[in-house]
Amino acid sequence: MNKILNRQAFFADGTPFYRLYTSDGTGYSVRLRFRTAKDNAELVTVVTDSMKADMHKCFTEGRFDYYEVMLHYPECGTNYYFTVTGAETDEGKRTAVYNKRGVMDGVQDYYNFNFYPEFKTPDWAKGAVFYQIFVDRFYNGDSSNDVLTNEYFYISGHSRRIEDWSKIPDNALSTPIAVRIAPISMLPRSTGKPCTCRNAQPSALFSNSSFLPMK
Repeated sequence: MNKILNRQAFFADGTPFYRLYTSDGTGYSVRLRFRTAKDNAELVTVVTDSMKADMHKCFTEGRFDYYEVMLHYPECGTNYYFTVTGAETDEGKRTAVYNKRGVMDGVQDYYNFNFYPEFKTPDWAKGAVFYQIFVDRFYNGDSSNDVLTNEYFYISGHSRRIEDWSKIPDNALSTPIAVRIAPISMLPRSTGKPCTCRNAQPSALFSNSSFLPMK
C-alpha cells in the first residue's frame, strides 16, 4: 500500500453512479460510492448529520478502488462528507476530508454534500435558462450605452436592441426560459423614508417557487 494519500484520485458527486436512491415505502435507502487510487486508502468513512459509517471496497477498475456503503433514512434527507485515512507513517496516519469543494484538511459544513430524495426537478426547469431580475436595479440609467442590434454575435445570433422589455422577442431562443423577480422590501431604509420603486431593496430570502416559466 502506498503510504502517501493520492488526493488527486479522490472523487464522488451526486450522479447515480456515486449516489443512488431506492425506496421501500417506509423511507429511503441511498447507496454511496467513493473513489480512491488503487491500494491507497486504509479506511474510507462517510459522516452524516447523525452517524458515521465505514465504507467497504466493492471493486477495483484500472488505477482506482471504489468504496461503497448503504444507508437507510426514514426522513427526507441529510448532509454528509467523506473522510479518507491512509496507512501508518512515521508521522502517524493521515486523514483527509472530501466534500463538494474537493479535498480539504478539515471539515467545513458549508461544503458538505446533501441529498433530498423527495425533491424532483420540474420538467419545465430541466435545461432552462434562468434570469433573476433585481427590480431596484432594473432601471436604464444611461441609454447611450445600450446594446445595439447586430453590435455583436453571441451563441445563436446577433445582438438585438430591446425597445420594450415587456415583450419577448419573436426570435427568442427555443431553450426554456424562467424569470425570477426578486422580492422587494417596503420597509423604511436608514433614512426613515419608505421604499419606492427606485430605492427598494430585494429581500435576501429566495425560494424555487418564485421562479416562473415563460412560454
